[in-house]
This record gives sequence, C-alpha cells and structure tokens, in this order.
Amino acid sequence: SKGDTLAGLITGGNVVPLVRAMQERDMEPGQMAAGSVDMPPSHQQLLEQGWIQWGTDQQQYLMGLFSGAAAFGVFDGYPYPSITTGEAPLLLEDLPRIQAQTAIWLAKAEAYGDTQ
Repeated sequence: SKGDTLAGLITGGNVVPLVRAMQERDMEPGQMAAGSVDMPPSHQQLLEQGWIQWGTDQQQYLMGLFSGAAAFGVFDGYPYPSITTGEAPLLLEDLPRIQAQTAIWLAKAEAYGDTQ
C-alpha cells in the first residue's frame, strides 16, 4: 500500500480471487495493478483482458525442489545441474510465447489423460 491507499495486489499463486474481488467492487480492468507468481491459462486470459498486468512462469516451490534434489545428487557424485526455472515478470507482449509453451504442456497432459 501507499499510505492509506492500496497501490496494487499480488498473490503467491492463484490471482483469480483477486480479480473476482475487484469485479465484485465494480472495478474496471486495469483500475488496480495486480499480478501473481504464476501464469496458468486462467491468468493468461486475465492478462489479455487487462485485469492483471504481470505474472511469472516460474514456480517458486519447484525451484526449491530442484535445488534440494540436485544437492542430494551431488552427495552421490552426480554433477550439479544448471536449471532455469523462470525469468522476470511477464507482460502482455510476452503472452504469445507463454501461450505457445502452455499449448505444448496442455497437449502432453491431455495425451496422458491428466486434465480435468
């Protein structure tokens, strides 16, 4: 917040409840800055609609998992891998690239029957 005024909203995951709260208060897309440390299809759609302004394609929980698993591997003599888990905040102009990656992963999930 900025003084007594809320300047923006951010979550550690699902941003949909923030957008619903803004909609329930009759706010317009872009009226309040909002974003999340995730970028699943639902967040991509909200970015296109202007409800959120950023997201990331990294999973902070997985970053810890990769680090822990790699550390255990080193104990057994395996080299420590170089793992890229994401990048800086993603903006509207990044969306086509992220949507292309999402389509690949969704197709794989559907092929394995791992979708809802």
